[in-house]
Amino acid sequence: NTPNLVETKILYIYLSDLSQNAKQENVKLFYFLPNRISPENREIIMTAYNSLPDSIKFNPNSSPEFNQLMLPKNSWDLPHLNDSGARIYSKIFADEFKNQIIDKGYLKN
Repeated sequence: NTPNLVETKILYIYLSDLSQNAKQENVKLFYFLPNRISPENREIIMTAYNSLPDSIKFNPNSSPEFNQLMLPKNSWDLPHLNDSGARIYSKIFADEFKNQIIDKGYLKN
């Protein structure tokens, strides 16, 4: 629908400007998705995120272990993880960050 399209364009413009400013300042910048995205925000966020260059984004949510985070035993409430869920997500995030550095050469100029 139109409101989501407008919000997506605004978000993409903001992310692009932020990336350009970081590049000018020689700041390494990357984008990642939150561990849970509400249905209302999914279309807006995913469209803008997918439009970014792969070299500045990573997605811990693509891990095969990510689905564990949706289990009730790993949740505090709907949007928040409990201790065990946070530990799982932290490991997933760390592994993906390491892959970002090694596979995509994130720390290279």
